[in-house]
Amino acid sequence: AVWRGVWRAARGAIVAAGCACQLQLQQGTAQRLRTAIETGLPLIHLLPARPCKAGSGALPVEGAFGNQQWLTVGDVKGLLSALPERKLTRLVVLWAAHSGPVARALVGAGITAAISLGDEPTSAHAASAFAAALYPALLRGEPIAEAFAHAVQRLPPAERARVRLHLNTQDPEAGTAQLLVPAGVEGVAADLTVPLCGSNLPSTRAPGADEDVLGGGGADEVSGSS
Repeated sequence: AVWRGVWRAARGAIVAAGCACQLQLQQGTAQRLRTAIETGLPLIHLLPARPCKAGSGALPVEGAFGNQQWLTVGDVKGLLSALPERKLTRLVVLWAAHSGPVARALVGAGITAAISLGDEPTSAHAASAFAAALYPALLRGEPIAEAFAHAVQRLPPAERARVRLHLNTQDPEAGTAQLLVPAGVEGVAADLTVPLCGSNLPSTRAPGADEDVLGGGGADEVSGSS
């Protein structure tokens, strides 16, 4: 599955970066997305099992019983409406085709930046290469926009235009915003992923979204998952 390759690539790159941070892999549900933003995790990476709905951009997520549900743009706005206007989460990565509407809703709700895919998905190789290049650059303190540009260059030329960066136009500092301020300190990355048995691995459940929430910067920060 694509999410497995991306998780391994991201985890390996983060560990190799030598930054004190925490990361975790989980199934993606609407409540986990809201909780991650409410908690203020700096980075959330979602890897849905299938594309968003063409046109509406509704995001496939996992329901309470492992069933697939659709999280509409209106649902996203509703989830975040009760949270403070200025969100501590700096970046949400939506690695699914047609995810632009949800990305725009997120930055409109106060997230600094969001990354989405256009109408065409990328290859599994591109998804892993992008993650492996993006996260170390962010941990080094590169601005989100610069780290994004750096990661896009790791994609095959034919796939680069499929990945888009959305910035919060109401935030005058969004163009130069960093994921962590100050940049990540030297240390060891801690993987908080709970071991999963064969019966509850995302790949064996009904189609849904695998959510990868990466939190970094300090030993007291939590991160969640895909």
